[in-house]
Amino acid sequence: YSKNRFHRIDAFGRKLVAGSGSLGGTVVPAVGESVDEVVTLGAYIEEQVGIRDRLFLTAALRGDDNSAFGQDFKLTRSPKFSASWVISEEPFFHAPAFLSSVRLRAAWGRSFVPPGATDALQFFTPVPVADATTDVPGLTVGSLGNVGLKPERTQEVELGLDADLWNQRVRFEFTYYNKTSKDALIARRLAPSLGVSTDRFANLGEVNNKGVEMTLNAQVLDRPDLSWHVTAPA
Repeated sequence: YSKNRFHRIDAFGRKLVAGSGSLGGTVVPAVGESVDEVVTLGAYIEEQVGIRDRLFLTAALRGDDNSAFGQDFKLTRSPKFSASWVISEEPFFHAPAFLSSVRLRAAWGRSFVPPGATDALQFFTPVPVADATTDVPGLTVGSLGNVGLKPERTQEVELGLDADLWNQRVRFEFTYYNKTSKDALIARRLAPSLGVSTDRFANLGEVNNKGVEMTLNAQVLDRPDLSWHVTAPA
């Protein structure tokens, strides 16, 4: 359970009286206040299994409810699975002399990004309105809200290989990833013909990102008084 509350009060004024150094000496004072509150309630369970210190399996599930979700959306579920196999420890694997160890790995999982604290809420902003020779209180639309607003959801697959060479003096890492984000949170400008001129957050579009990452790490020098490591990412 987590609760994040942001409360800000600021005061300012115009036309400062000569010799005064406080807000009380301003002719036209003004005050502003902003309050944002986000509450998240979630649960997380994970199980890890190791088989003969060679094969490692992990499964987990996380569920979250967030106050920033629209009222038509209640709970998000984020599962994940991963496996790691030190294949070089298997009897059938015949490695050359320079190859110290080889590990294969794979992972799949989902995650989410919640909307902002007030993105799904409808609210109004108080403003002063000039009426003849005086100001009267009034309201403007602060946000139209979106009762169906959902979190931005991401799903990713990773496949990889780690290899240690020459008594672990050189390490090579290779990773292929494929990540897809759905229901992206986009602030969409509404048409003035609707009677308002404001933005409203909506779940729009899909983004895919995939590629390959490689890293080579070499221990060039290792002495009691001096060590030198070189890393080359790609």
